[in-house]
Amino acid sequence: EKVELAFKCGRDSFIMTSHRVLKIDVQGLGRKVEYLSILWAALRGFGIETAGNIIDRDSELTLFFNLPDSESAAEGSPRNSKTRMGIDFRSTNVDIFAVNRFISDKLLGPDTVAASQYGGAMAGQQDTGSGSLLAWLGDDNRLVDAN
Repeated sequence: EKVELAFKCGRDSFIMTSHRVLKIDVQGLGRKVEYLSILWAALRGFGIETAGNIIDRDSELTLFFNLPDSESAAEGSPRNSKTRMGIDFRSTNVDIFAVNRFISDKLLGPDTVAASQYGGAMAGQQDTGSGSLLAWLGDDNRLVDAN
């Protein structure tokens, strides 16, 4: 087992190894520390939120796990904190899309499919946009150069 990604967010740490996600939550004055270790096999989904404007400059990652227990399985009870893990990156120094790719590879397996033959169809063409709000509202989609 080796560490592949690690983040320090305030006093808390998140470590993603080749086998597990480890959350180290420092509570109170630092005398109480909670360690949560969850294997990648328990991961069922994830969501990312990119940084916003001046008010909301942090990126967030939410991991969803398949770890039911008697409390969260009871009808009408809220989800247990062990079924999801939130990571608030609090700065713009994290490449959230690299984290997205890393977790996608863990959840779905490495991407081995070749790029689409249609991906380069608009390469080199200038995207002038439709210039019309009605075209946007009417869902006027077209392929644009990814670069």
